[in-house]
This record gives sequence, C-alpha cells and structure tokens, in this order.
Amino acid sequence: MRYVRSSPARMQRFKLCVEQEKIESKGLVCLDVETRWNSTFLMLDAAVKFETAFDRLGEQDFKYRDELSSSKMKGLPTDLDWEHARALLPFLRAFYDATLKLSGSSYVTSNYYVHVVFGIGMRINDKINDPNSSIKLMASNMREKYHKYWGNVKNLNPLLFISMILDPRHKMDYVIFVIDEVYDTEKAEQLSEIVKQTLSELFDHYSLLSGKSQEGSSVASQSNVSRVENDELLDLFAYSKTKYKRKRAESMFSEGKSELEKYLEDKVELDVKKFDLLDWWKNKSQTYPIISVMARDILAIPVTTVASESAFSIGGRVLDSFRSSLTPKIVECLICAQNWLRASLVAIQKEEQIEEMENIKCDSGLGDGELTVKLNLKAEKFSASANEKLEAVGCSLMHG
Repeated sequence: MRYVRSSPARMQRFKLCVEQEKIESKGLVCLDVETRWNSTFLMLDAAVKFETAFDRLGEQDFKYRDELSSSKMKGLPTDLDWEHARALLPFLRAFYDATLKLSGSSYVTSNYYVHVVFGIGMRINDKINDPNSSIKLMASNMREKYHKYWGNVKNLNPLLFISMILDPRHKMDYVIFVIDEVYDTEKAEQLSEIVKQTLSELFDHYSLLSGKSQEGSSVASQSNVSRVENDELLDLFAYSKTKYKRKRAESMFSEGKSELEKYLEDKVELDVKKFDLLDWWKNKSQTYPIISVMARDILAIPVTTVASESAFSIGGRVLDSFRSSLTPKIVECLICAQNWLRASLVAIQKEEQIEEMENIKCDSGLGDGELTVKLNLKAEKFSASANEKLEAVGCSLMHG
C-alpha cells in the first residue's frame, strides 16, 4: 500500500491494473496509520478487494517487485498472506463497529457498553479454538490483555450493567447470560450478585428521594382519578386509562411486589431496529415512576469522552488568537447553537437532497458531471443559508 501511494505515477500504474482486472470499487487503497485505531481494518478491508490488481502489478512493475523483495521487506504478498488478511477482517470489524457505536453522541450509549465489551470477550473466546493457528495465537494474546482490564469483577462499574437492565429489550436475564458467557462460574456468580445488590440499593435510594412507596403510588393514582373525574370528564380515554393504572398499582401493592420487581417480571420489548429507549421511558413514566427517574439519570451517562473532546476541539476553532475576547458563556452558546442548527437541518436536508437528486437524474437526463455540478451549487446555497443563521444567532447572543 505504501508503494502504491508513494507517487502519482505508481498510483496511475496501479489504477491501470485495476482497470485491466475489471475491479469495480469506488475507493482505492489506504495506508495504515499507527496513531489511528481504525486504520489497520480500513487498510485491509480496501486491500483485499484489489488482490488480483496487486498480483498483476507484481507482473508488470519491476520496481514494485524489487522494492518489496529487498532486505527491508518480506517480499510480495502470497496467497497465504491474503488468506490471513481475509481471516482477520471479521475480527477487526468487530472492534471497528464497536468503537463507532460507543463514540456516538446523538443517542444513548451506556446501554451498549455490555453488548460491545462483553461481545468482544465472547468473540475472543470463540477464536481461541479457531483452526487458523495465527488467529488462535492472536486470540490467546488478546484474551490475556482483555482479562487484564475486565478480569477483576470487583473493579467493574455496576452501573454499566444496570444501564443494560434498564433497556426493556434485555433486562436482568440477558445481563446474567452475558456474564456467564465471559467469566468462570465463581466470578460470574460474584459479579451477578454485585449487579443485583447495586440495582436494589439504587432503587431504594431513588425511592427515598422521590418520597414514594408502593402505597404512595396507589394514593397518587387515586388522586389522579379524582382529578380526571373533576377536570376531564369528557376525556373518557384518559379516565379509563388512569383507573386502569390505579387498579394495577393497587394489585402490585397487595401482592407485595415492588416497582423494580414488577419491571423485571414484565415481558421484554421486541428488539426492533429503530427502538427509542429514552422515548420508551418517557411513555412509561406513569407505570414506573421511580425507575424512569433512574433511567433518565443513568442512561444520560456517555461511555466515551469523544463528544467532550470534540467540543474542546470546536472551542479552539471558535476562540483563536484573532478572536479571543468572547466570554465563556458566549463561546458555549455559539458551540451549542452550531450543534443544534446542524443537527436539525442536516436531518431534514438529507431526505430532501436524496429525493431531489433522484428527480434531477430521472427528469433532466443530466450526465454524471453535470449532475455533480448542479448538486454542488445547491449544497453551496444550503451552506450559505446555514452560515447566515449561525451568524444571526451569534449576533443576537452578543448583543442580547
């Protein structure tokens, strides 16, 4: 990869080999960067697509053969090398996808931590018995490092498991299953007990903070019915639903079950792709008033520092040596306003642009070059409009 990317002439010869092999790919090879966690995966993922092109380059380019056959290099890639690369790709993809998932800032990430970290642990355990000796050795070394960080169950933060329990698609049974898959029996029982005890103590703490008990919840439900009877007689749907919640709360109290026990015993939700966890808890705040407050606090915790580090980077671009008189409050307002405007506009504009692009391509009969020019013009107009709005917000904040 380094040979191909080292000069335009070499890249051109490689592109010619790609054309001769009739390889259809939008991208080309990329380099492995030691300081970037995802570069090895991206490099191998791109390289395996061009295996035949590299073979042809070895036949046609003597400089390529000579450079890779020198004493500093290990020679041209063999069929066994390509086989090892393809075997390694699925393993590296798991880390790539996991890091992307946990680095998000526009959705809840704390409930994914157990999925990701313990999913990697299970994947490593599976690879220990891989028939490929190289993969087996790599997995063995990785398991040793994995247990260095997550082997001592007393050092693990139980909130990471509780956030998974607060996901109604999984709850306690799934968490126990994951723990049993990764640890031996003794450690699994120890960690499971820590999680259960912490969850119980946390629920008791929030119960005291809210000043509610199961009896209090029942009384509150009764008062809600009275309010509906007095103020919302015409809303029969709200009246019947509130009476149902009152009866359910009374039933729970008479059975001696806490709100937490009732939540854990209720059936799990379907694991659909576009499941909004925060919206679910918002809608269930009447059914689980105490646990919904717990979920609001715990699920708001990000599991990575990517978002905060990004905020510091943006702050450095807003406050530089040429513009250094802004107060901290104004800088914060500018960064937040920029984030909010971009988030809302991009989400709406994306669908509009896709639909508009299809209409332009179908109706006007433009070629690819003309289509690109037209879309670029529209993108420039959109960018200018967004910048005007940002400047307006900034001016109002500075003068307000």
